[in-house]
Amino acid sequence: LADALTSLEIDLTPAGRGSDMTDSGDFDCNFRQALPTDRDQLHGLIERCWLEVYSPHLPRASIECFLADDPIGTHLDVFLPFSEVAVVGDDIVGVVAVADGGVFSLFVATRFRGNRIGSCLLHNAVLAGGSWLEVPVFNVRAMAFYQASGWRRAGKSFEDVGGVRVATVLMQVCAV
Repeated sequence: LADALTSLEIDLTPAGRGSDMTDSGDFDCNFRQALPTDRDQLHGLIERCWLEVYSPHLPRASIECFLADDPIGTHLDVFLPFSEVAVVGDDIVGVVAVADGGVFSLFVATRFRGNRIGSCLLHNAVLAGGSWLEVPVFNVRAMAFYQASGWRRAGKSFEDVGGVRVATVLMQVCAV
């Protein structure tokens, strides 16, 4: 647990925004259905991305509670069969799940953002029947991405994260 919080501080440095930024011409990205053997990589990717989004907005005790309860493992138990991954080389750099019309856990590794991987995953999610999703209100970057991708705000809700009530925005894909 302490290692995850320590690595959080490392992972949140602007490593993906400087000389280390991956140029879209420097790699081939492939999309495929997630496999059971992807579980460990997916857990790590989702945890890093989740910490990046939530940790600035939640008390440390809530983050520790979240990590100890391992809802990411539970999420993967449910959604792994419904997940698509973006793969560069042997590394999973993005993921999205679609079930019952919902789009869940769209994440792209920091280093690979800005290369339209998220746009491809979202497009594929819509093709797979995804028409709604929820975003925490403080994830302004994600809401702007979804709105630029043809989604609109459709309501509000709440989620419990480590004992903290977090407001979310329900978004729906606009009819084409």
